[in-house]
Amino acid sequence: MSGALLVGRTALLAKLETSFDVPANPTGALDALLIDNCIYDPDFKTLERKFHKPSLSPNPIRVGRKLGKVKFDVEVAGNGLVGASPPRWARLLKGCGMLETLRAAPSSSPVLPVGMPSSPRVSWATSGTLVPTAPVVYIIKVATGGSSGTAKFDITAADPDLDAPQTAVAATSGTAVDVGTKGLKCTPTWTGSLVEGQAWVVALMPAGVTYTPRSSDFESLTLGVYYDGGQHMITGSFGTMTMKANAGEDAKMSFEFTGRHVDYQDAPLPTTIFEDQPLPPIFENAKLNLAGMQPVADAFTFDAGVGLAERSSVNADDGFLGMRIVSRAPRMGLTPEAQTVAEGNLWELAEQGMIAPFSTRIGNSLGNCVHFWTPGAQVTGMPYRDKNGIRNHEMALALSSLTGAGDDEYFIHIC
Repeated sequence: MSGALLVGRTALLAKLETSFDVPANPTGALDALLIDNCIYDPDFKTLERKFHKPSLSPNPIRVGRKLGKVKFDVEVAGNGLVGASPPRWARLLKGCGMLETLRAAPSSSPVLPVGMPSSPRVSWATSGTLVPTAPVVYIIKVATGGSSGTAKFDITAADPDLDAPQTAVAATSGTAVDVGTKGLKCTPTWTGSLVEGQAWVVALMPAGVTYTPRSSDFESLTLGVYYDGGQHMITGSFGTMTMKANAGEDAKMSFEFTGRHVDYQDAPLPTTIFEDQPLPPIFENAKLNLAGMQPVADAFTFDAGVGLAERSSVNADDGFLGMRIVSRAPRMGLTPEAQTVAEGNLWELAEQGMIAPFSTRIGNSLGNCVHFWTPGAQVTGMPYRDKNGIRNHEMALALSSLTGAGDDEYFIHIC
């Protein structure tokens, strides 16, 4: 006896494609994801046929290129494994134009400038025997300007609980500086005189996997959506991601993928084997830090801002060659309480267009921790709002790269 298709009986399979737009044939045993709010949204181009004729009756249409959009949410959580073992859902980040870097041992990020680069330019090398127990971001700032051997650095951890501050550290070109107490050494090289206020940021990370934006060699996905007896499939899909973390709640990532629609067919729900994973971490003790300040904020959001475009070709089926990632505009949002200048000058960030480092974490246990940080956040708006009678800001921030190489405006590290 046939019946209605139940909303709760839904499965989503996702697999990276070896070749673009060639079905990857995901299976329930290896490619099933735990998801919520899964929506399949077809996007068919309707070709209207209009003629001048005595009758006002419309003419039959034709259907041109056929796209499919899949929207869904996933929990932000690790898989309980310590080391370079990405959770299954992280393949979705690769489909959103991100590069995956497996880190079997503790490692550091590049040393990146904070604020607009100023003269003299400093090149940095990192080394050392690294022993971090948690991700930690360090800010290296010129406290005393001057030439090699005269200049001094102040070095602070964004999370003061993870490492003590260092002051008046000798700055000598070509000589390694101990950054913190977790084994990290950073060697600056420059000519001329450092200027007071110049600053850089570097992250020290436990073993895990890091995702950063990329500008080429994008990886596409085949997605299968099963609605209690029916199958929707898209191939050659790329997507974008938003993340929202509210204080005292578990964090969610929302994905939207667009690809080539494959004709709908009847299909049984696949036998799914989901990845073992711990309960999702609560967004608490987040060590949220913006420009050296720890504002009281009740929410953090991130938008990867990936832009997609259709490729048309007269030589392709339906005249449609596939989707392409063509742009990105990452941005984030915070809802900090309004505060005095003495507590930390949030308004200076907006008034001066300052470029500031930001970091936070979701979870604090290895195997179930997601760390987000950026060297280059700029406030683009901070209107007031009323939050339970407390004055807050709706702070919007844009993220940008300050290096010639680029692809370093944000880092997501799962450990």
